[in-house]
Amino acid sequence: MKSRTLIAFFLCAAFACAPSAFGGFTKIGTTYYYDEVGTVNAYVIAAVADASTGDTINIPTGSFAWTTEVDVTKALVFEGSDYSDNGTTDDTTDDTHGTVLLDYLGSSAVFFDVTLVANELTRFSKIRFENGDRAALAFYGAIVLNGSNTNGGRIRINNCRFSELFRATNTINTVLGVFDNNYVTRRSTSQSAGMGSIKGSTWDGATNGDGSWAADNLFGTDNFFFIEDCDFDNLGTSAQTIVDAQAGGRYVFRNNRVGNLSVESHGLEAQRERSGRAFEIYGNTFAGNGNRQFITYFRGGVGVIYDNTISGFTTSANLSLLNNRTADLLAFPFGGADGQNPWDENDAGNPFETGTVTTGGNRTFTDSSQSWTTNEWTGYILRKTNGVAVSSVTRSGATITVTAPSHGFTTGDEVSLYGANEYTFNGMFTDITVVDANTWTDTIPSSTGAPTSATGTIYACKGNYFSEISSNTATTITVKSSIYGTNYHMIFNIGDTYEINKITHAMDQPGRKMGSLVSGTNPSLPSGWNDQTTDPWYEWNNTREGGADVDFSPASGTIVSGVHFVNDTTRPGYTAYTYPHPLRTDEAPDIVAPTLFSATVNGSTLTLTFTESIVDGAAAQFALSSGSLSAYAGSGTTRTMTVTPAAEYGDPTYTINYTPGDIEDSAGNALAAISGFEVTNETPDTGEPATRNPGRRAKAGRVLTK
Repeated sequence: MKSRTLIAFFLCAAFACAPSAFGGFTKIGTTYYYDEVGTVNAYVIAAVADASTGDTINIPTGSFAWTTEVDVTKALVFEGSDYSDNGTTDDTTDDTHGTVLLDYLGSSAVFFDVTLVANELTRFSKIRFENGDRAALAFYGAIVLNGSNTNGGRIRINNCRFSELFRATNTINTVLGVFDNNYVTRRSTSQSAGMGSIKGSTWDGATNGDGSWAADNLFGTDNFFFIEDCDFDNLGTSAQTIVDAQAGGRYVFRNNRVGNLSVESHGLEAQRERSGRAFEIYGNTFAGNGNRQFITYFRGGVGVIYDNTISGFTTSANLSLLNNRTADLLAFPFGGADGQNPWDENDAGNPFETGTVTTGGNRTFTDSSQSWTTNEWTGYILRKTNGVAVSSVTRSGATITVTAPSHGFTTGDEVSLYGANEYTFNGMFTDITVVDANTWTDTIPSSTGAPTSATGTIYACKGNYFSEISSNTATTITVKSSIYGTNYHMIFNIGDTYEINKITHAMDQPGRKMGSLVSGTNPSLPSGWNDQTTDPWYEWNNTREGGADVDFSPASGTIVSGVHFVNDTTRPGYTAYTYPHPLRTDEAPDIVAPTLFSATVNGSTLTLTFTESIVDGAAAQFALSSGSLSAYAGSGTTRTMTVTPAAEYGDPTYTINYTPGDIEDSAGNALAAISGFEVTNETPDTGEPATRNPGRRAKAGRVLTK
């Protein structure tokens, strides 16, 4: 052991403790220190093996290759050293990096695989994770977290950096806690990932998110994974996501700065795992690069989205809600939402129309016998009622064998089966293997508990057998494209028969919750199903440049305004959970005052955006360089006032002053005086000749401290 151990001994003696020095580390009290013997990776593994609940493992300053996964089943604190930010969002320029762990791990290994301990807190702080020699996307995140919503185990990850990894930041399964004050950057290549998917697979002891779906929303409680006061950047130009959810996942995303990224949740469209379950998205700043449309992108569950400030998105920017099961069938074991599927709540009047194709095509067909009203069927489901007749479907292990005399398919085709009473077999089978003219085989995603044969009047066809109708004329219908590509589209042939169905509520779609507990790998319908209840998404006070409102936009006919979502309305009875999260108890008090981030005027509306949420204020406390102000309103980070006379296109640059009054943040930090802050004139050109130069947008600095 090096002389450092002796130094540690005297330090311990001074504080009446005994050092433990072996295996590459020195322990002083409850904290482990690297003893410069072996690699830092090996030191951390040895320290974890020796440590007890509540101990701290210090990871020194420097860059260290990580070649071996660290498995953690104790409640420990992993703490690196602080970094000094250079004041830019460019993650490639020189910062003082502190503790840096480099990814030299195998394809299935992770930096830390953590199981949370009942009634204890596990923590990672001040560590930077970077790529080493990885050149392909890894399946698991840098830190894998497994927990429970019932045993009191919690996680905090704070003041860390996750920089351009070829893997997600985290893999999170049924974990409660907080991810705060971190900086995450997605790579500029296609081999990139964000925070990963937040799951609630084992919620209340169930599997696949079934328990989370059977439980209520629990808004305003700590029964979520919280992501707050973080910075996120997409270093590429294409649309990317920073956080996702599925399998009953629940998260709160609040007070973050988001650069060219969106937040989302998966639905029920492609797996046994259930949709994401419950979400609160508020107080964030979303900045796009001019080519993004979706700010949020949710495919299931219930949530609230409010007080978000948005800029740099396309003119059609929206909060998207959608249900992919109405257009695609990669959905074992629940099947697609075809209007006849018993997992969904289907209209009692189905089918509303039947007919025969007289002219075929890809995604479109003509039935010359019809005389429909234009677009009367938009949002309904078109379902084939014939196809290649299937005489038998059997399963051995994960392999199914389909007998369909003279089927006409070739190896590699995407083929749908439909009409089976056992919905495990109804689905899109990709890349089938043709045995002979009468037989083909493929695999099902999960064979555990699956029936060994199918019953019913079963058909097969190339491509999908159903899809949501996007438009119709008097005699033609066009259906939606598949998100998986042209090989999965509906293909219509002369003589195909069809029916048109309506779905009232699809299973696990946006605006639905709870229902009887579903269970098993290949579940049967619970008694009384579908007994899910309707609970709409709510959004309010989500604004973009110039104060324009941003609303929900449904992308599926099963998602209905006033039923499954409500725009511009506060959710009745809703109260947000404590901010900052109580697990952040060791933080210094908030002493940073709010500042004015941007100011714009559009006609008679002045919009002010602050660096954090503020309270109080009045129009009389502000003065515009030209005109008067009134009607002070707003919440969160945004305030609006009425300008008299209204601004016109071409007006000279406005400035605004603020005389200190009662405006402050939630911690009581007062807004300082503002003098000569430049206001961007966004009043549109109405065609009248401009007599003066239009204003320029004020340059705003990045806020580095929360």
